[in-house]
Amino acid sequence: MTTHAQRVRIGELLYLLVENAQLVRYPSRDVRTRRASEIKTEKQLLASLDAGSFEFDCSQTAEIVCVVAGLNWPASMRDGYTGTMLAHLPHYANHANADLGALAVFGPGTGQHVCQARKALGQNPTLYSHGADRSSYYVSLAVERTFHRPPVTFLSIANL
Repeated sequence: MTTHAQRVRIGELLYLLVENAQLVRYPSRDVRTRRASEIKTEKQLLASLDAGSFEFDCSQTAEIVCVVAGLNWPASMRDGYTGTMLAHLPHYANHANADLGALAVFGPGTGQHVCQARKALGQNPTLYSHGADRSSYYVSLAVERTFHRPPVTFLSIANL
């Protein structure tokens, strides 16, 4: 079960990534060159940022944040994609009930992009996004959804 302390830690890690956005890179041509499972601790995350080698896609970054925050990321989801998250995590019936750290997958099928809730309050939560066009930033759900095809599916990390 995700604790309050772990959710707070997720918020701190998202802030760290936004504050160091110039060191956070998206893989060129959307081709992964590293595995998210390489980073399990804050020390490893900071070392990757310091070395300029933090180059992960959106789903890898969400996995890293959850693992570094101390969540029990399932082996079946390790080094996965948005579709892996959609298949393994519970979906919120109403995203207004989502909590800090919840994942928001954009697009049909296996999804096109995943963000993580920074402030999950009401119908227009603030999300952390890491994508090809921009690096690491906060954005409202209303703005982020203009860049993607529907639907938006919120996923719970509460039981990790």
